[in-house]
Amino acid sequence: MYAACTAMRLTQRADHAACGLDLTDRAHLLCRATLPSTKCRRIRVGTEFCLGGRALRRRKPVMATKRILTSLFFIAGVTLALLETGCSIESVPAERRRQMEAAREEYERKSQAESAAAQRQRSEEFQRRIADPGSLSIQESDAEIEALRSPSSLRRISAAEKLGDAKGPRAVNALIAALRTEADPAAFSAIVDALSNIHDARAVDAYVDALSAPGMPDNAREHALNAIVQNRSEYRLVPQIRRFYESLTDASVKARVRPILERYGN
Repeated sequence: MYAACTAMRLTQRADHAACGLDLTDRAHLLCRATLPSTKCRRIRVGTEFCLGGRALRRRKPVMATKRILTSLFFIAGVTLALLETGCSIESVPAERRRQMEAAREEYERKSQAESAAAQRQRSEEFQRRIADPGSLSIQESDAEIEALRSPSSLRRISAAEKLGDAKGPRAVNALIAALRTEADPAAFSAIVDALSNIHDARAVDAYVDALSAPGMPDNAREHALNAIVQNRSEYRLVPQIRRFYESLTDASVKARVRPILERYGN
């Protein structure tokens, strides 16, 4: 009985002394305070300590909190890294698209500028070409162009021959205008021949109109057909040539036109 009371007092003292200790130290004190016959044993299984057949779970709230915080920080760090990686991956195509768009706009500006410059150059060259008086001077060419409106058919014929021999594109528009209004067959033929000598594509439409010029004999209109053939445009003007052929009354002219239709009319 005495021994039991003594063990209880020692146990209480051990409890008071172990208030500031952890579970391991308290277990040691309890084992030392009890009697040997109590069969007290200390067994460590993982994080648990068995004392007298009862399990004492060793809890570490501070360490658990640290682990939770560490896990949270780790997850947050991984999430931020993934977000940054995703943003960087997304920003690369966006930046590339901006660069490609800027390059495309720059290319379009350069292309438009080059096209406009080329167009201006072609226009300037065309204006220089059509202003060329040929072998005549500008003053002489202008004087012969003015003579195309002379009331004398002989003067108009002479002017057309001089302009045709000079082969100056400067006179093409004036010759076309004179051809559309010419009523004299000889002057009509001279103007067509002058345009044919200059060999300017602007006169093709005037040749087509001359094929059906009212009041002109067949041989005068044949000059327009010859000019079309010389300009190598007969293959695309077969319907107009066929109408011209059907309007002919001169058998000799008709015989000369027939081979052209046979070549391209099929």
